[in-house]
Amino acid sequence: MTSTKKISQDQRDIRAVIQGDTHAYAQLVSRYQSMAYSLAIGIVGDAEDTEEVVQDAFIKAYKGLKKFRQDSTFSTWFYKIVYRTALSASSKRMRFSSISADRDPYTPSTKDAWSEIDMHEASEQKEEVHQVLDTLSDKERTVLTLYYLQEHNVAEVAEILSARTSVIKMWLYRARATFAKKYNEYYTSKVKSAP
Repeated sequence: MTSTKKISQDQRDIRAVIQGDTHAYAQLVSRYQSMAYSLAIGIVGDAEDTEEVVQDAFIKAYKGLKKFRQDSTFSTWFYKIVYRTALSASSKRMRFSSISADRDPYTPSTKDAWSEIDMHEASEQKEEVHQVLDTLSDKERTVLTLYYLQEHNVAEVAEILSARTSVIKMWLYRARATFAKKYNEYYTSKVKSAP
């Protein structure tokens, strides 16, 4: 589905939902569920918690749909909800984990978030990318996910993350640099340890 078709379909679905058509909301959920999961897992890190975050975000979006002004795309507005819900859940989880020693707050599961990578790429290269991405900060992982994997432009990323476009450009620049450095280090160590 092209971007323009997706936007006009979103607009039709939003109007239908506001008029009481729950099936139309199911269409929006179907359209954005995997991308919402990809964004949230990069922040939350745990698959179960991520599913809960995505569900909460869809409920918040549904309840707030009448207030949606459509001065941005639905996806931008919705991803902002997902982002804030994931940050909130992540901070709650970190507070809980500092109290509960039996729960590991650093369970790596970012691999699922990057399933949007083109399927024709070699699985070994994807694994390397996952391992490097797991070493990035939440902010770096999030900005790279939104910009490269979910293909939002800088202005949309800025709106989702509630930051100025100049700040997003700086974050992207730094995240790319950090990723490149860590990927080179990973690859160099892998080559040196090869038989």
